Amino acid sequence: MNLPNILTISRIGFAIVLVYLLLLNTLVGNILAAFFFAVASLTDFYDGYLAKKQGLVSDFGKIMDPIADKVLMLSIFYVLVHIKMVNGWMVNLIALREVGVTIDRLVCMRKGQVVAAERAGKIKTIFQMTTVSVILIYLIFKQAFFSHSWFIQIQSSYLGWINVFMSITVLLTIASGISYFQNRIKSLNRKALATFFATFLGVGFFPVAPGTAATAVGIILAFMLKFNVVLYICVTLALLVVAIPVCTYLEKVIGKKDPGMLVIDEVVGILISLVGLPLSWPIVISGFFLFRALDMFKIYPINRLEGLPGGFGIMMDDVMAGLYTNIALHIAARYAGLI
Repeated sequence: MNLPNILTISRIGFAIVLVYLLLLNTLVGNILAAFFFAVASLTDFYDGYLAKKQGLVSDFGKIMDPIADKVLMLSIFYVLVHIKMVNGWMVNLIALREVGVTIDRLVCMRKGQVVAAERAGKIKTIFQMTTVSVILIYLIFKQAFFSHSWFIQIQSSYLGWINVFMSITVLLTIASGISYFQNRIKSLNRKALATFFATFLGVGFFPVAPGTAATAVGIILAFMLKFNVVLYICVTLALLVVAIPVCTYLEKVIGKKDPGMLVIDEVVGILISLVGLPLSWPIVISGFFLFRALDMFKIYPINRLEGLPGGFGIMMDDVMAGLYTNIALHIAARYAGLI
């Protein structure tokens, strides 16, 4: 383990420390958080600088550098959501991009390919760090000068600028994600692109219970979309409409009925299971196990729908399992207090 890689890994350790310090909600804690965040940000510059200068560029560093950035930034952003400094939907959009890109990089790594961070991704990370710095300065000022008249006068303006910085951060994050996947799509042939989608960014290659893993990932997606029910429904329908012809194509190419690695059906099914419901943990956990049970045991008419040809058979049994689950959860939420 060389020095640049140690600096990269250290950002994950810094993330743990920063979460603890910010949750203290004290002046000392916020000052220390700002200090350690500045140090963590510097490691993001020096790991790459030293690796290039000393000829220590490695595949491990190319993979772990963007992952360490994401762990650091998402940890801080979700703490800031917890203390009501930023909007949850903004951080969910950021997380959606970061998780999607990370999953794709890990799938590429499994195939022996290394996808290094792009320039747009680095710019995005720099602006994320700038936004967090602005917020940390505000938290320090708030603890130190909350009763001073001058701070009271500028507080609303400062909070407005924080919203501006967060909005730009979200836009840059989404733009860099679009750029990343555009470049990845250009490098894929038709079969690889279809597989990329139907395995839901490679989750279908999970070595143990890929359908269960995809259901868990679908729950994460549900949490990210819960702030807007219209967007939630549109994304679910879009995935379903695209998945049917894609799965039909892959079933023919692979030459096997409903290949296990095609898990887009589980993602769509669990999204349907949870639509219109409060995503409390009792609901989510009950929905997870009920959907998986229905998907495996296939009561009527799920078992009949599975026999439909091509992508319809792959998708519609999970759609029906999702509808059954959704109805059962609505009944439980209404009459059994499962909220």
